[in-house]
Amino acid sequence: MDPIDPLHVVISSQPFFNVILHRFPHYLSNIHVNDWTLCLPATGISIQANSVTQDFLATHVLRPTNVDDEYLTVNNKLVHLVGQTLATGRGFAGERVAHILADILYKDDLIKPINIYLIDIPLVKQDTDTEERHIAESATTLPLLLHEISRDSNALKHIDGLISQFNDQAITLTDLDILLATMNDLLSSCFDIISSVQDRLEPILTRLNMNMETFYQIAETYVMEQTYEVTYFILQRAHRSADMELVDCMTLLQELDLNQMGLRPQWGSNLISAVKCSTNSTDLVNSN
Repeated sequence: MDPIDPLHVVISSQPFFNVILHRFPHYLSNIHVNDWTLCLPATGISIQANSVTQDFLATHVLRPTNVDDEYLTVNNKLVHLVGQTLATGRGFAGERVAHILADILYKDDLIKPINIYLIDIPLVKQDTDTEERHIAESATTLPLLLHEISRDSNALKHIDGLISQFNDQAITLTDLDILLATMNDLLSSCFDIISSVQDRLEPILTRLNMNMETFYQIAETYVMEQTYEVTYFILQRAHRSADMELVDCMTLLQELDLNQMGLRPQWGSNLISAVKCSTNSTDLVNSN
């Protein structure tokens, strides 16, 4: 049996790496296929795993350029390789230098070989306000936090039950005002459930630099995600008639003649000349 590489143990236990593995696995596939490099901050660095965003991850995936010792991140920011350091450049809010602790070709039973720079600090800082906003955008955050306060997740089971009941009832609705009122009732009921466990939630939220207002946004995001397919179908069905009327009107407009527009037939040639002149003028302006 081959000896275990200590660096591989460090990487596999790194919170940021595990977030990528479970939430953004397609990034690992793209890194392998395109021969990109993942910059992985050292284990001792404080990165809040629950608030890792796709933009934060994209800033730590490097693509080679035609210039030696120069990379572009996946979100198009410039990074310079200077000896054993990575220096941020164009596109970053400020200058930051990360030391490369190790250059590794990492692979395991689940992951194809990928290039990894183990660095001492992240290439960007995690902004608390941005973190809270992105946490609230994640529909996966609600079950994670509710599960943390109660392993049997009774609060989440109750919320999921209300959502399931809403989906069963809403599919038969045709009045959009009634749909809106029913959705508001669902959100209100879910907020009441969350309010009942607020005392147990607050220590966790404090640890994550979050507040109850942010958590209510998380709950709303979760409800919207779980009811999306039903509500989209209802809205599509409700607006289908209006959409067809609009299509019919546009079809009729294509068949308008001068007489229907209230113009004399003899003006036709002048109108065509004016359109050509306008088109030529537009082309001339655009070419300059």
